[in-house]
Amino acid sequence: MPRSIWGSNAFGQLGDGTTPNVSTPQAVASPGDVEFVALSAGTLHSLALDANGKAYSWGDNRFGVLGDGTAVHHYTPQLVQGPQQVAHVTAVDFGGELGSALTDNGDGTYSVVSPAHAACAADVSVEWTLDGSPQTPVSYPAGFMFTELPSVTDPVDLSGTEGDTVQFEAIADGCPAPAALTWEFSRDDGATWEPVTADPTADETATGLMLNGITLAHDDRQYRAIATNSVGSVHSASATLTVARASTGGVESPATGDSAPPKTEIAKTGGSDSSAALAVGLVLLLAGGLSVLWIRARRRHIAE
Repeated sequence: MPRSIWGSNAFGQLGDGTTPNVSTPQAVASPGDVEFVALSAGTLHSLALDANGKAYSWGDNRFGVLGDGTAVHHYTPQLVQGPQQVAHVTAVDFGGELGSALTDNGDGTYSVVSPAHAACAADVSVEWTLDGSPQTPVSYPAGFMFTELPSVTDPVDLSGTEGDTVQFEAIADGCPAPAALTWEFSRDDGATWEPVTADPTADETATGLMLNGITLAHDDRQYRAIATNSVGSVHSASATLTVARASTGGVESPATGDSAPPKTEIAKTGGSDSSAALAVGLVLLLAGGLSVLWIRARRRHIAE
């Protein structure tokens, strides 16, 4: 609710920035967005209280009645500075462990060395005094983060056949929590590493790396996961991918292209007393550096 004032204004006690007397009520001009909730008009000066409990004064100040430490008149409301109180921090607790080397920096701030503590957020409690009297500690839930390098689990070796889709998996943890995993691969047994973005079949997921349609070019490649947070980065051990050639579904010919050697049989003719003799000749042909073993079977019949 607006507060009104009027009357004598010889010393600016109406707070409107002027000195002419005012014979009708007018709103008190409060500074900025301050809202006055109480007003007291004196003979030569006035006082007001805002919604936050702060006091303001204006008007005659020959005897320092405005409480600003001077004898200067004020024609608009001025904040009254209360008596100087000294606050002093006496201890800082981090999740049940006291900090050390508490130092007053002389500029209204304090510094403290945090204790050894498990990683992640810890509640902070600040103990303090006002003019030597202990006050209720100020608490800051999860007010301090004890940080650490992230950790990441190791993926396992995988195998597949041309055209398969395979997925390596790893899980990262740490405080602060690491960002999404990234992956690298090596073509030379770990001597050098490349980001998987260089592989068009690769798709990084929240917990792994998917390779869609692997080829023989992926055979014997190594893969590893990388976890990163504000402290730094760590990488997992590497896992190897083994890729087998896809089956054609047909019967493969011998590597030399030769047909299978003829079947050799032993036959009998005549009576029971007949006998057969088999003569086998071996011929070794050397042509163009290729050795071919040729077996020719010949049957010979012997009659009684």
